[in-house]
Amino acid sequence: MREAGRRAAAAAGVVAVVGLAACGGGSGQLSKSDYEQKLKAEGSQLRSDLAGLNFGSIGTNLKLLGTQLGTAQGKIERTASDIDKLKPPKDAATDNTKIADSLHRFATVFGQMKTAANNGDRAKVAALVSTLRTAAQEGSQATQDLKKKGYTIGAFGQ
Repeated sequence: MREAGRRAAAAAGVVAVVGLAACGGGSGQLSKSDYEQKLKAEGSQLRSDLAGLNFGSIGTNLKLLGTQLGTAQGKIERTASDIDKLKPPKDAATDNTKIADSLHRFATVFGQMKTAANNGDRAKVAALVSTLRTAAQEGSQATQDLKKKGYTIGAFGQ
């Protein structure tokens, strides 16, 4: 796959998995409907927040990319922590954990990419982009599992 294609695929994977983000968690277990609503609402917000992320900057402006990655890293990490706090229905608990874990891995890789970009290391940034696919796989499998269980999780599960 060509470099631009790899970057685009990685960015799409990030947006797809990150889009499953949900906010907050009360003390009790969420109903299926409440859980779905949280996934949809927060996912839409995070997708919007990450829309400006431009992996095309790898070839042109690494400092700009580093700034964008740092911002995205913070948003992804907050989202992952919020998902960790959720108390989903029992049949969604394992998938919820997988989604949160996947997002924590994304945030870690984004931090590594930010450091590489800020250091002007274009090759390392490109290499790290490919690791995002691995992190996306578990989250993607979890979203597919939720859909099979009858959860409506919005566009991010597509």
